[in-house]
Amino acid sequence: MQDYSLVRTGKSNLEFHGELIAEAKSPAYRRHEKNPTARAHWYEAYVYLTRGGKYILHVLYRFAGPLNREILQDYVFVHDDIDGVIQSMKEFSPTDCVTGYPDGEHWEKKQQILMNDLDGDFDLLEELIHSKLQRLKEPERID
Repeated sequence: MQDYSLVRTGKSNLEFHGELIAEAKSPAYRRHEKNPTARAHWYEAYVYLTRGGKYILHVLYRFAGPLNREILQDYVFVHDDIDGVIQSMKEFSPTDCVTGYPDGEHWEKKQQILMNDLDGDFDLLEELIHSKLQRLKEPERID
């Protein structure tokens, strides 16, 4: 176990002693790693178990654009059990924090593609976290 300090957008950091038990990054993150100068939007999710037995879900939204412009949004949810974490992932709306393209008919199609991509990427992220957490819930049996 180690000490963590999680950034929360619009709030003070959340500090705790615990361990990272699951993590996942959306496919767009890997594309960004291969080409860091390209425009990219992606999500990351991390789940921690605190020394006191709480589960913490940390969801990060990242946008890296032209001229080294970045947008960072960090969300933290605290739960008593794994099911609470899974429910938070299901209820999270990945497009709420996204400004995207300017208003106007010219940008509508690009905006819709962006929102669909983020929804799809987040669904995949949710599935990855869910499967990792489900494995933690299942007891190991040795006969």
